[in-house]
Amino acid sequence: SENVNYNLISLLIGVNNQFRGYSLEKYREDLRDYLHLIKEMGANALEFPMFLELVDFDLLGNGKEVYGMTDPMRQRHKAYRDAFGSMFSLIDSMGFHLVLSSDMVVLTPELEAWLKKQPAALNTTEADFWPAYQAGLRELFQHFPIIDGIQIRVGEAGSFYNRPDWPYRSELWVDDIDEVRAMLSALLAPCKEYGKTLIFRSWTVGMGSVGELHTDTAVYNEVLKDFDDPGLWISTKWVQGDFYPFTPYNP
Repeated sequence: SENVNYNLISLLIGVNNQFRGYSLEKYREDLRDYLHLIKEMGANALEFPMFLELVDFDLLGNGKEVYGMTDPMRQRHKAYRDAFGSMFSLIDSMGFHLVLSSDMVVLTPELEAWLKKQPAALNTTEADFWPAYQAGLRELFQHFPIIDGIQIRVGEAGSFYNRPDWPYRSELWVDDIDEVRAMLSALLAPCKEYGKTLIFRSWTVGMGSVGELHTDTAVYNEVLKDFDDPGLWISTKWVQGDFYPFTPYNP
């Protein structure tokens, strides 16, 4: 959008060795300084790469289908909500839009186990695959009304990007035109209910039938031909590949 400039910041707490012992208050100070800096540069929005770390799927079924009431993941997620919620409030108080981002699909062992028990199993073209993610988005927007939307990416996921000792991971289960369309239809519903924006990043890097989405007009039109919703934004790179100076402009 011509009136929204996005700037990406990734904040990690205790994930890598170099961050251990780095206090949350120090992160807030760094974030405050960073916001002042990018505001002077004309930015007015910030993107945080988080989603599954903030939800317990309490709005799915009986509320305990993915994580039981004594599951330690609930304590972990509450800690994340408390820690990052204070940062989200800081971002909002300084006049920035706030967007979260996530690869799709994203999983924890508990969520994957629940998905495997469902009628759709792991078939992402089926509407029955997506209720957990719809419930997760509803819960996210209830926890954090100040969030303006969420950005979804399907092109860079799987074992190359995952950490073996980390409970959150992504898988390349959406690499077909029908799968992308089913995903967008499903995720648009909770976004529309809560007045949030769904941003779809079209960086599909050659995978499956949707692999040329970010450069091939025919594929782009086939995926998006009947999506006409002001709450759906498509994020497309200005060039036909990554950001190298010799790369041709993107049609």
